[in-house]
Amino acid sequence: METCYVETWLHNKVRQTAIDCPELGSGDGFKDLSHISRSHIEAFQFFRLKRVLDYAFQKSKYYKEMFCKIGITPDDIRSMDDFVKLPFTEPDNLANIPHKFACVSLKEFAQEYLLDTSGTEGKPKRVVCTQHDIDQMIDFMSAGMRTVSKSSDTIMLILPDGRPNSQSDLLTKGVLKMGGIPVTCDISVSPDECIQAIEKHRPRVIFTSPSRIHRITMGYKPRSRLRELGVQTLFLTSEHVSSTMRKKLKEIWNCEIHGHYGMTEMGLGVSVECHAHDGYHFNEADLLLEVIDPNTGKLIDDDSEGELVFTTLIREGTPLIRYKTHDISRVIRQPCPCGAATLKRIGSPVRKMRSFVTIGNNDTVYPSFFDDEIYSIPEVVDYQAVISNKENTDCIKFVVETTEEGLGIEKEIKERLLKNPVIDSNIDCGMLSLAEFELVSMGTLRSKSRAKKLIIDNRKR
Repeated sequence: METCYVETWLHNKVRQTAIDCPELGSGDGFKDLSHISRSHIEAFQFFRLKRVLDYAFQKSKYYKEMFCKIGITPDDIRSMDDFVKLPFTEPDNLANIPHKFACVSLKEFAQEYLLDTSGTEGKPKRVVCTQHDIDQMIDFMSAGMRTVSKSSDTIMLILPDGRPNSQSDLLTKGVLKMGGIPVTCDISVSPDECIQAIEKHRPRVIFTSPSRIHRITMGYKPRSRLRELGVQTLFLTSEHVSSTMRKKLKEIWNCEIHGHYGMTEMGLGVSVECHAHDGYHFNEADLLLEVIDPNTGKLIDDDSEGELVFTTLIREGTPLIRYKTHDISRVIRQPCPCGAATLKRIGSPVRKMRSFVTIGNNDTVYPSFFDDEIYSIPEVVDYQAVISNKENTDCIKFVVETTEEGLGIEKEIKERLLKNPVIDSNIDCGMLSLAEFELVSMGTLRSKSRAKKLIIDNRKR
């Protein structure tokens, strides 16, 4: 199995920083840099952490006020035990007062240096990036892409718009940096046009969302020809890839499936699933990750599931300290089966707390909860769940986009959903009903944004 390129990239970052910064490189542990260990990486991260804490204290109004309020300065942070006593940064604070987080004057930066979140999960948030920040994002995107491809590969990006410093634009620059050939295809084009572009350019890697490539796949006839197009890897972002969809896409395209996890505040492209398919290797040169109990805020051990919290280590425009993602996962410390022995990784799947919906007998569902049952039906292209309440009973209506119409599809979907233990138990106790199945024609649920929200909650609270 090919060694994870992200590990090589990170080791080189540690070595170069030790050479450039005597205060790090003069330590006893850095006399021999031929072999980089986990302790080297953690010393490197703490070195950068100390610097970013001082920088934020000096430049950010928000963090200056935070330190003053708790009565300490960055000089008082001498260990990770000291660091975890700092308060969390809530996403709503960044959404409401982004100017107080910025460490540079917003007037000095053009629109393309302002990155905005989609607002799918909570209020839209804005982070300002310097050219240094943009360059660092491109650098990791190059390393991440190199982990799932070869340096000379043609890579197709099927993403929203290509405005300056969009995800599509930065990835294009990342592919160029690694020596690859980028080809962009906007999501506004039809599935047929996407296939024509794939046939023309013959990419070895396609980077897009699971729902987008699934729609392209389901709209192509005969599907057996897709495996003849030479695609080696589907690199999928923005949404969870269910095991059913992963298996289907792998069989139809005859290629590897790799997932990606990230968010705008983190720096867009920040993690990659390697060839071992056992979690996501992330940008440890810029991100310090913690896992906390979402209810108590207490730090929990690696390998235990909780809310991901991150601190940026080299960000100039909008550094973030102990930023709560509201995403649930775990951090895996054990060596990866791919051979990366010094990297931590984010466990899969990652679930978004703000998309959690409670139904029936206080059970939790979320986007992708029904994926395995519904996407196992060959004719299904996409679906949406709509929750309402009638006479104290929760009702779920499924709008299902299919390649064909027929009562047999509706019956089969219902039968498979009833095998889901959560659905079955709530129906048995009278707390839930599967109210309706609406089959719609192909293209009806097509999303024009990067991500989608499957569950619509129409209940009055």
